Amino acid sequence: MTDLSYTSHEDEQQKDLNLWKRIYGVFTAPGITFSKIIVHPKWFQPTLIIILFSLGMTVFLKPIIMKEQSQKQVEAFKKRGMSEEQIDEALTKGAKITKYVMYPSVVVATIVSILLGGAFWLFVSNVLLGGQAKFTQLASIHAFRMLIPTLGGLIKLPIILARETLNVHFSIATFMSDALKDTFLYRFLANIEMFNIWSITVLTIGIAVVTNKKVKSVWPWVTALYLIWFLITAGIGKLFG
Repeated sequence: MTDLSYTSHEDEQQKDLNLWKRIYGVFTAPGITFSKIIVHPKWFQPTLIIILFSLGMTVFLKPIIMKEQSQKQVEAFKKRGMSEEQIDEALTKGAKITKYVMYPSVVVATIVSILLGGAFWLFVSNVLLGGQAKFTQLASIHAFRMLIPTLGGLIKLPIILARETLNVHFSIATFMSDALKDTFLYRFLANIEMFNIWSITVLTIGIAVVTNKKVKSVWPWVTALYLIWFLITAGIGKLFG
């Protein structure tokens, strides 16, 4: 009787979740959901969903993206001392190139970011935390938790369209003056927004599950690495605009 009960429990633990239950679970019960996902890791499904949503949002955001990109290019060209004719010619050529590479770049960038993210968190899990995880497990955890900032993008979409600017985020930086948006502090604080914090929290739970460690021993590593990343990106943004 004991053996049958144990086997039944094991079968329940090994039972897979369908895609929609995985997605729902990542938002509502990440610990339980990741315990199922690491047994049956599937990173391409959530990646495909992120790609489709990203492409859809890009369709709506394309005019704003092109506009802001052109503004930044004009400022850069003027700093180089280019004439108005040279700037117009460069912008025309740039627009033609962007027209063809914008959508493919969304697909490639999403896949590359998921794979690189999986590889990086595999290193953190196995080398820094002493786990024995597999690449597909971390890639799956990383891909599913990226559905959270994707949801954030969908929520921001109508606000971006209404304000006609990509500079929309739910962070402390929102309360800072627009005149400070190019400062290091603004860029750093803009990264620490609600959906990023939520996503990082879910990632931490996923890594704790796959390494069989407590969350309290995992979150300092993940938080520190992300703070370093935010500092680097804020510095690069300040340096290159």
